[in-house]
Amino acid sequence: MAARTVGHRQTIARELVHKWSIDEVFITDFEPISDDRMALGTQLPRAHGFYCEYPLQNRQPDLALLVEVCRQACFVVAHEQFGVPVEGNNYQFLFQELDAELVSERTLDTTRPVNAVVTSTVERVWKRGNVFSGLLWRFVVQADEEELAVIRIRMTWIERTKWREMRLLMRRSRSLPLDLKMPDPPTTSLTPQEVGRVNPENIVLAGLSYGDEVSTATVRADIAHPVLFDHPIDHIYGMVQLEAARQLAVATLSMRTGTPASAITMTACATSFTSVAEFDLPTELRARIGTTDDPGKEHLGTPLTIEVSQQGRVVSRFDLRARLD
Repeated sequence: MAARTVGHRQTIARELVHKWSIDEVFITDFEPISDDRMALGTQLPRAHGFYCEYPLQNRQPDLALLVEVCRQACFVVAHEQFGVPVEGNNYQFLFQELDAELVSERTLDTTRPVNAVVTSTVERVWKRGNVFSGLLWRFVVQADEEELAVIRIRMTWIERTKWREMRLLMRRSRSLPLDLKMPDPPTTSLTPQEVGRVNPENIVLAGLSYGDEVSTATVRADIAHPVLFDHPIDHIYGMVQLEAARQLAVATLSMRTGTPASAITMTACATSFTSVAEFDLPTELRARIGTTDDPGKEHLGTPLTIEVSQQGRVVSRFDLRARLD
């Protein structure tokens, strides 16, 4: 069964993509193609307080933005094709794996709205008993008949009552108070220009330092940030860690090459999220530049490995690539 052409006239209901704010909804339409495939529409923002800070410079779609679009698509597919209830918000979704890559080097005309189509294919399903509990999605993002990115995401979900029980056990094992009292974000002496940003409130790093082989920093997670924390959450979730890893990567390459951080683009990211990151523990990042001898990947730029940890416990690992434009 072929899908009709998905529309771009308006965004879908915010509850379907787990957002409180209408202006953070990027999905415009959706249409099932088969039991495991769906087409979704999105209009990439021409100006956005976080994902598009350079609205007059015809900058190309950002990989983190495309990941966020696909992350929102995950929720639509889970609710609309796999029967996860929307009402009651009774399920906690957990980001487990991400593999994303820009595949087009063609320059899009971003002086007009870019309407894109995301094709979702579910490659694997997980169940607890007879109930779906997780999916592996493959997304292909296209605009102007051009393939922009291929993104794979694995998520699982769990009933919130069980999630709260798990969180209490986690916090007890980490010698943390059972009731989280949100700490103030650490102060930072970094400037937006050092991490490829315009707005200082979008800086998510503090304590950045450079060594001969390793760069280090800590995550600066501000729960008041209206994009990164559209609604309350009890941990530093994956998209915040992705942005911290990206900022450390571009700052490291900028320092080593003399290239402005704003001219460095994240082109690929393979990530595994292995543990929950707590707000009230220091979240440390270590970045190491790799070699560029991987055949067929040279066009993606320089590889970097970034490890995120708390109390010596690995939270996530990012294998990034970034290109000097």
